[in-house]
Amino acid sequence: MFDDIVALMPYATIMNLSLALIGIYIAIKFRLPCYHPLVLFQFYFFAGYALRPLAISLDGGSIIWDRIGINLSLYDGVQALVVGFIFWIFFTLTSIYITLKSVQIKNHLIPPHNTKLEVKNKNLFNILCYLMIIVGMAVTWKMIAGRGDSIYAFQTEVDSMGKQKMVGESGYFTMMAEWPIIGILLLLLKQGLDKKTGLVLILFFLLRIYVGAQRLSFIAIAIMLCFYLLIQSRRTWPPVKFIAPAMAILFIFNFVGSDRLLLQRVAEGRESPMALLEAKETGTSALSEHTGHFAEFDVLCNVVKVVPEPLGYNYFCQYLRIFIWPIPRQIWNDKPVVTSLVNFSKLGNFYALTTSSIGDSYTNLGTWGTWIMACVWSFLLTTVYCAMCSTKNKSYIMILFFAICGYISTVFRDGGVTSIYFILVTIVPAYLIIFICRPVKELKDSQKPKPKII
Repeated sequence: MFDDIVALMPYATIMNLSLALIGIYIAIKFRLPCYHPLVLFQFYFFAGYALRPLAISLDGGSIIWDRIGINLSLYDGVQALVVGFIFWIFFTLTSIYITLKSVQIKNHLIPPHNTKLEVKNKNLFNILCYLMIIVGMAVTWKMIAGRGDSIYAFQTEVDSMGKQKMVGESGYFTMMAEWPIIGILLLLLKQGLDKKTGLVLILFFLLRIYVGAQRLSFIAIAIMLCFYLLIQSRRTWPPVKFIAPAMAILFIFNFVGSDRLLLQRVAEGRESPMALLEAKETGTSALSEHTGHFAEFDVLCNVVKVVPEPLGYNYFCQYLRIFIWPIPRQIWNDKPVVTSLVNFSKLGNFYALTTSSIGDSYTNLGTWGTWIMACVWSFLLTTVYCAMCSTKNKSYIMILFFAICGYISTVFRDGGVTSIYFILVTIVPAYLIIFICRPVKELKDSQKPKPKII
């Protein structure tokens, strides 16, 4: 079914790999740090659009294509390459322009070393942070109680658009499961990685691994922690000693993803501990296994196949969900789960698949929507980064910066609506805590050594 498009994959790999390497070269040329949005985007593009075609070529097809069930042609693959290139070029150029313009004003490219949150009412601040962590962990534990062998911490129904709708639990209740991330981030920014914060981090990681669902939470905290330590040490790229922890986190992410409830079954005695070490036969290449969570190119080929014909365009309507989401169903009982005009479920099994920021952008106005949203996302992300680089750094910008960094994979992988939700769920409670505890408006500037360029 997919012979023609599979033959294109080696060329797609070469093209997208070249683009990603050019992006990394530009970053190194301008001495951009690894936590700059342009660099993060190049890594994402490398995984989802360079390695994925290679994995498809090695496997002779894609399990995502088989699952969706739409017959793809060589033309669809070429069109996906063109759409990916358009997004890459406009995102990259916009980010470079915003960065260079900022450098002319502020004359530096990395955030100041004193990324420390200072508040006047420190005792109240600590109480609120630990309260959010405790409540969030308790909510997480309650949601998994009685769920059986389902990976979901809540019951869901699937509507006619193929989207999940929670039943039996309030969305406001499940939102509290994200509170530990907020509390840990605030404590980290206020007092650094001390023993108390480290202990809370370990407990949070263990709970999330045991739960199985919502792996994004500990990935978000891990990224925030990594970037925080790099900025504090005035490093632009991680040292060699960071490689081992990073590989461990990646292993945990893939391990939990392959069988999310395995650790629970072992802990409850329903399965032998040796099951943790047993490799699972999937019939795909090792590269496909490690890039399966970033099957961006696979999905994009299907998106360009059905948009605009026969499904039409979104015309940016999917973003209206952000404004509808907070409205309680007690007020609006028939509140729509999504506001998207494009219903992928009419033509294939897109259940639980993400269209990525590139595919999501394309659904708006085709190639026009692609370059428009590439510029918008690049402008927003790079502007926040450049604001973070100000020597007169304010606490609200700092919180927003680390929230975006933590959920950067969601920004690129899931598209606009989901990423905006997680970022808002993080920054709004954090802003309220900081406001209540009366922030110190400007952080003290102190003398530190120059950045270490690695």
